Amino acid sequence: MMVSILIVNYFTAKWLPALLDILLREPLVEEVLILNNSPAESLDHLRTSEKVHLLDLEKNLGFGKAMNRGVKEAKGDWWLLLNPDTLPVSGFLAELVQAAEAHQVLMAGPRFYWDEEQKWQLPPASGATAAEVLGSQMGHRHALEYHTQRIRWQQQYEHYWQQDEPFYQPFLSGACLLIRNAPDWFPGGKIFDERFFLYYEDTDLAVRCMLARQPSLCVPQANVIHFWDQAPREQKNEHESLASQAFWDKYYPELGHKPPLAPIAPSNTLPIPEPALLGEFRVSPRFTSMPFEEDYRLEVGLSPLMVPFVQRQVEPGEAWLSDAAWDRLAAGTYFAQIRQSHSAYPLQSWTWKKA
Repeated sequence: MMVSILIVNYFTAKWLPALLDILLREPLVEEVLILNNSPAESLDHLRTSEKVHLLDLEKNLGFGKAMNRGVKEAKGDWWLLLNPDTLPVSGFLAELVQAAEAHQVLMAGPRFYWDEEQKWQLPPASGATAAEVLGSQMGHRHALEYHTQRIRWQQQYEHYWQQDEPFYQPFLSGACLLIRNAPDWFPGGKIFDERFFLYYEDTDLAVRCMLARQPSLCVPQANVIHFWDQAPREQKNEHESLASQAFWDKYYPELGHKPPLAPIAPSNTLPIPEPALLGEFRVSPRFTSMPFEEDYRLEVGLSPLMVPFVQRQVEPGEAWLSDAAWDRLAAGTYFAQIRQSHSAYPLQSWTWKKA
């Protein structure tokens, strides 16, 4: 069973040498196809092996369409879709293929870490069903839903990271996704719905597999570092908004336009804790005066709802992020909390800005 690796490049060439070095040492790799969505960016220096093939696209086709173009060229029994800003842990590919073959699934994926030290555990892919979207909307409006959504997400996260054997998962991340070369399921090699230019292609694919009674498999023995959000940021919010609405229109046309996000409303009966303002940082924050035990977890998210979050164990005096991870983190507002893994409620919560 040989694997074709497909990577879409969009001004992310600086990540590719280290990634290729890892991939070319994986015994199951038949070829690596780099689909260049930024043809103005030369990738000739990456032709370091006869297994590496470059396909310069005429323009930025978007992620899904570029992958569809690459799959038509791929020769492997399996296709591995991989983001440029990932670093797989050695042996990950054999673990994915072995588990996918044993369970006879169409798709399989790893679990992800955020940093090279493998301290920060990234969350499971959350999907975009109406229940999740409307639950999140209500969680930003109503205190009861705020607490309910947070507890449900914590349970999902803990279950996801406690598994030791391959398990079925509704959604998998397109940052690293193993897909069977199955012409009956993917006629002409077209795996993605091309109405999604960027974002939600993997979510849509997972939904189509679920509706066809083909569950996706998460393989804990396979681990990948995903530096996350390292491509150019211009128009990302616009692309995500358009893709989100396209997904909603495809699966929930009877519900009309997707509802906008609203701020959390105050409640007298179930108060929402106000996160403390830590201020603005130019270097990674540190904890210096808190009672620490082994099961204390630091969680960081992009909204006060903390759905989703990334998580790690912390030690007193230790920087939240390594220098390299801090440098990769985009400037903006973040939310954080410290929590014991067995507790539904944080001991403290904060909001802070990266300058």
